Order: sequence, then structure tokens, then C-alpha cells
Amino acid sequence: MLDRRQRKAEAQNCWLSVDLIHNNTTEEDAYRFIAQVLAKLAPADAAFPVHPAKLITIEFDDALRRNLAKGERILAGQ
Repeated sequence: MLDRRQRKAEAQNCWLSVDLIHNNTTEEDAYRFIAQVLAKLAPADAAFPVHPAKLITIEFDDALRRNLAKGERILAGQ
């Protein structure tokens, strides 16, 4: 039997990937930029942001969107 998170993940129809490639920025600034872009562009039914290098996945909700919009490093610090 599928749990709620697995059903939510399987219901997703698309992926959104954001990278910042720039020589004149810090890693902190890059993560802040990516967080703000995800907060703005992720659809209302976004399920989970994933840090591909660290294999970290957390549930996307309104509180997370607000924190991302502030530029908080949600996935990078874990």
C-alpha cells in the first residue's frame, strides 16, 4: 500500500531544475538565488524539492515556499 508521500510523488507530471553557473558569486549566493527561483516558479502542486548531489528530499509546502522566498538554505545545510 502506498503512503501519502509516495502517492504525491507519483502524481507529479513534470520536473523543474534550477542551477546557477557564475564565476563571480559565492556558493551561499548561488543557493539563495536557487531558493528564490524555486519559490517563485514551482507550481502550487509541487511535491518535493530534491538536492541531487546530497540525495536529500523534503516535502514542498507553503511554509517551505515562504522560507525559500526569503533565500534560506533549506537543502544545502543538511
